[in-house]
Amino acid sequence: MSNQNFQYMYQNRTGVPPVAQNQANSQQFSYLNSAGQTQQKQAQISVASTANNKPTNAENNEKDEVQGILRDRTHLIELHTNDPDEGPRLISDFNPKGIPIIVYVDPPSCCYFKLNVPHGIESLEQKWGRHAGTMIPGYFCCYCSYKRIAAMITRNAIQFNAPIINCPTRDNVRVTVDVSIEFHIGMDETREKDCEQFLYYLGATQLEVLLISETEENIRNFVRSVKVESVRELKSEVAHQMVEELNMRFNKYGVYVTSCSIFNVIIPKDLRIALQQATTYDVFLQNQVKIQENLRIKLMNEENKTLLTLKRENQKKMLQLNHDFLMQEIYLQKFKVVCETEQQQQIIKAKQNQDLKIIQAQAQKEHAEQRGKKLSEQLVAEAKAYAEAKIIEVNSRKINMIQSAQTRLQYAKLRSNGLMLEGDAEGSQTQNLQNKRQHEERMASVNNFVQLVKENSIIIGGKTGEEFLNYFKETQDLINQN
Repeated sequence: MSNQNFQYMYQNRTGVPPVAQNQANSQQFSYLNSAGQTQQKQAQISVASTANNKPTNAENNEKDEVQGILRDRTHLIELHTNDPDEGPRLISDFNPKGIPIIVYVDPPSCCYFKLNVPHGIESLEQKWGRHAGTMIPGYFCCYCSYKRIAAMITRNAIQFNAPIINCPTRDNVRVTVDVSIEFHIGMDETREKDCEQFLYYLGATQLEVLLISETEENIRNFVRSVKVESVRELKSEVAHQMVEELNMRFNKYGVYVTSCSIFNVIIPKDLRIALQQATTYDVFLQNQVKIQENLRIKLMNEENKTLLTLKRENQKKMLQLNHDFLMQEIYLQKFKVVCETEQQQQIIKAKQNQDLKIIQAQAQKEHAEQRGKKLSEQLVAEAKAYAEAKIIEVNSRKINMIQSAQTRLQYAKLRSNGLMLEGDAEGSQTQNLQNKRQHEERMASVNNFVQLVKENSIIIGGKTGEEFLNYFKETQDLINQN
């Protein structure tokens, strides 16, 4: 391989031309360049020595044991027999020509006295050359010659190896793909129809040809769409896609593909060596990058350590300041709580004193009210008693005065009657003497009454009082007339 191709492949893998890398790191990688030149010279000598006998890419791929040995392609064959009992053995035994999947039974020359239909395979029957379905395994007696076993088809799963050589990739690298397809003929539900379709419309040889063509077409289309470095990464995706496409193609013939495996993808040996060298160079570059990165990380770690130390000191100072600040806040909160507590206590104490004084004032008020009420009641009682006593005393005096006045009145009446009698005896005294006498009587009566009033307290009321007042009025009128 030329140096330009090597540079192109390396640039595709790493994105950096090796020449630029060598110029930038000439001091570090000089020994690798010298080793590469030595290997290039050896490669030129080996190419010159084998120019007349150069193997193809497929032969190089097959002989490259590092990537694995390419397996041979599988051949599907058909066998013939005269004895139906030999069908299972012929299908199960190893055959160097390929894998037998169908055993044709030659038509008999006459009727069978007895016929054994073997188990484990599908036996298709014909009557007068026309398909008559599948036969039940077991013993048949006197089997006529117009009926015969047309073919025996295997029920086993078959692994079909189909290596595909010289598949060009997107970057025009020819690779070999080792593909293996596993299939079986017929499903349990539709096995009779599937075997009929396979026997009369496809067959072993045609199945092999179609499998190879379909597989090769799919694999080549897939490989053509990817680059060589990505061809190994999409095995599962292309295998699943191939199973679906093969089933769509072969299910109508009774063939069912269960799995598709890509065991190996072999690239050309010289390309593998070049890629291996490029990979070695990549590993060396990656190691150097890791060394430089480790050195940078070490320096960064030292700087980070110093920075971390400063940060920790600053954090410690900040924590101390925060702690002092928090302690001051806590002290302030405690002082505030103490002040508020004292204030609340004083307020509570003042309220208690106020309530106590209010209670005492109410008690004093109630006591004073009770005392005033008792005193007023006592005064009222005393006043009532004094009034009653005075009333009783006045009534008694009144009665006494009335009795005395009545006595005096009677006395006065008696005396007046006596005087009247005396006047009548005199007869003819003058009017003046009569008035004088009346005046003297009245004056004497008034004097007596005045003396009586001075000596005694008299309450005048009722009819008697009115009579006394009228009496005094008449006396005053009489005095005024004289």
